[in-house]
Amino acid sequence: MSEGLYRYDAIGRMQDRQLHPKETPDIGKYLRLGPLGTALLPSKLPRVLLVDELDKSDIDLPNDLLDIF
Repeated sequence: MSEGLYRYDAIGRMQDRQLHPKETPDIGKYLRLGPLGTALLPSKLPRVLLVDELDKSDIDLPNDLLDIF
């Protein structure tokens, strides 16, 4: 579910930390919004998110979506 909401580049953060141990970069540099995360961004126009084949997804996905919405 988190890949739909966002992706976190832990390896990139670890590499940057090893190259620059005294710097503490913003964690936002390592986060990329996924389709669901993008759909939840504030916008002037309404957005639609199509979730297809929910019955074939992970058993927890419907409840995870309810938690987000």
